[in-house]
This record gives sequence, structure tokens and C-alpha cells, in this order.
Amino acid sequence: MKDVVAISHTRHYLGTPTSYGSRELAIIREMLNECIDPLGGLRTVAKPGSTVLIRVNAGFCGPPGVFTTDPRVLEALILLLQQEIEPRDIIIAENAANFHMLEEINIGATTMECFDACGLLSVAERNKVKLLPLENDIHELVTIPESRVMSHCMVPRAILNADFIIFLPHLKTHLACGVTLSIKLNQGTIPTYEKKKFHDYRLTEKLLDLLKIIKPHLSIIDGLWAMQGQGPTSPFLEDLITDMNVLVAGINPIAVDAVGAMLMGFDPMDIPVLAMASREGLGEYDKESLRLVGTPIDQCARRFRAPDMSLKGIYNNVLIYLGDACEGCISHLRIYLDQISSIGILDDLTQPLTIILGKNCNVPRVIDGSVLVVGDCTSEHSARGLFIKGCCPLSHIFEGLLDQISLVCDLEKYRFIPTQEESQLLI
Repeated sequence: MKDVVAISHTRHYLGTPTSYGSRELAIIREMLNECIDPLGGLRTVAKPGSTVLIRVNAGFCGPPGVFTTDPRVLEALILLLQQEIEPRDIIIAENAANFHMLEEINIGATTMECFDACGLLSVAERNKVKLLPLENDIHELVTIPESRVMSHCMVPRAILNADFIIFLPHLKTHLACGVTLSIKLNQGTIPTYEKKKFHDYRLTEKLLDLLKIIKPHLSIIDGLWAMQGQGPTSPFLEDLITDMNVLVAGINPIAVDAVGAMLMGFDPMDIPVLAMASREGLGEYDKESLRLVGTPIDQCARRFRAPDMSLKGIYNNVLIYLGDACEGCISHLRIYLDQISSIGILDDLTQPLTIILGKNCNVPRVIDGSVLVVGDCTSEHSARGLFIKGCCPLSHIFEGLLDQISLVCDLEKYRFIPTQEESQLLI
């Protein structure tokens, strides 16, 4: 039987993630109905009086709807749930990537601070639903049957006890994974020490392992706004798309993600996790093998700019010696360098910054300026500069970059942190 995936697109103006009203919410609620009704409607999967947990993407302390789940979609979904099934509880849940950074390097934010910054706290308060930073929940050890790389995992009790789980990811690209949609949300469900496991070339296998024990009953992609290019947290204005105006829903999160990839102009078989799912017999993921309903995909798909993982010759005053490195270190280094470069820091270096990355890296005998050596694969060069151990070191790469840049640049003048209102001016 073919997986049914529904698409709803509108040409109506829907306000913005920070400025919308009852008119816009009514349109978005109708879009949700157009996506969910072909699946049998909410009452076929959720019973009245049940506990509904909505896994949002609130991983970053950034402006609403840019990197994270759009407040408009979340609010419309809450209103629809309250009207259709009258749940006992609605829980909005996340374990933010910024909290991982806060735990690891003391630079970041709690999940509750991320909820606030990205506009979801006010939605929850206005509609009297619960917010749950998953780092504060009790966790239980769950065994993963027939695992690929991850044999067990600590899982929040709220996830295990929920009657009905909805995944509500944001439509965007991802440097390491190609796209970040429903399947990738599980990386933000588990605690920091579990996030760090297999966050390297094995990440695709890990995500499919996690899907065995944390699987939504319904997946809805928020594509009112979207991000192309250097996601998941691109600092470049041209990567933000503010008129996508699309929602996608389905029961099978792999099929939903395949359609999300198509909407961005990508072949699902070019997305590592979808290609692996197909190879392992979890389904076929193309327009012929899926049953697509609602708005024809050709009427609302775009050609998104793909993420660029290049490192060498990209940044002013940065010399990169790249050996055999996997996407774990490469993607995080590119994300952090993009952020640092976008505010002009790299233009101010008094001496070049050298970065050594990967196995079998050919490095000159003499290097001037500060040196950062990234990851266990590069340990043979650990004495050449500041060595960041780990596979993959994740946020410690950012910490190391700031440390070495501080030797050749006055970082104090870059300590401006915009408020939420000021952040809106940036977009």
C-alpha cells in the first residue's frame, strides 16, 4: 500500500511569525485540515481526552519562524486539536541544540529560553498548553531492536507516555543531512550525552535507529517560511524564504520527509537518511510510489540552493588543511565559520588562522598565526596548536574557534547580542 502524503499550499498573505491574527490563523487551520483530512482526520489517530505531545523544532535562540517551528502553525494546530479532540493535555516538547552548547561549553541557552526567543512560549501561554524542556524530564533506558549503531538510548518519559505524538519540523536544509525534517527531530529529543553519540558519518544510521523507538503518529512539515542553502542556522539573508506557504502531512515520517525534499527540489535518494531507508526496505520514496494528495507538488515546489560544505578558500584570513574528514566535523566547522564570518570577525584578524582537519592531512612544517586542530582523526597534529578532541567534537569546535581567534582579534567589540526585536530587523 502506498504511503499517503498531503500537501496544502496557499497564495493568501499569512502575516509573519511575529505579526498575525485570527484571519491568518483561520487560513492556516484550513490548510491543516486539507493536510490531515485525507489521512482520515485527527479522530482516527487521536482520541478525546488523550495526552498529545507536539515535538517542535525550537532548537535555537533565534527569531521566530526562521530556524524553528513557526508560531503560526503551532497555534493553529493547538486550536484545531482543542476543537477536534479536546485532549486532556497538550505538551510542546524540545531539547534544544542551544542547550547542548550551554551544557558543553557554557555558550548557549536553555530550551525554555529558546521557546521564548522563537515565539513558542507566548503561543503556549495564550492557549494554556504545557511547555516541556525535555532536559528537565525523567528519562528511561530503552533498548533499540535490531539496531544499526545505537543499541539503546535514554528517552524522556513524556515521549514514552504520550498517547499521541505529532512531529512539527520546519522546512529547511541541513549541511550534514541534506535536509532536516521529521526524522532529524529525534536528535533533539534525547539528552546531550546521547546526542553526541554517533554524530559523525554514522548519523544517518543513528537517526533510523531512533525512529524505531521514537516514532510520531503524525508528521506535519511547517513550510510557511523555509530555509535553503546553509541551514540549519544560516546567517545569510538570501537563504531565508518567506513566501513558501506550504504544509505537508502524513502518517509515515519517512514518506513525509521525502515529499519535503521534493518540495525543496531535491531527489529524495540524494538525502542520505532517505536513501538508506529505501535500501533497507522501509519504503519507496518518489512521486510514483507515494500517493500525493492536495496541492500538486509541481505547483508549489521550488529549487532550493543546496548546502555548500566547502571549506578551503572560502574565508578571509583562514587557511584550512583538509584531509579525510567526515561530514560531522566538516559541517559543524562550516556552520560556525559562516556565523563568525557573517559579522565580520574574520576580516579583523591580525594574523591568519590555520585549521587542520581530518586524517592523512598534508600540513607545512612552519605555520604562522594561531592554529586549531579539529577532531580525533587529526590527532597526529595535536601538538601544532589547540587540539579539540572528539569524534565529532560538536560545539567544542566553536569554543576552539573563539579561543584561537581571540589571539589574533579583539572580540570584545563583537559582543553585541541582539534582542528579539532587534533580531527582526536583521531579517
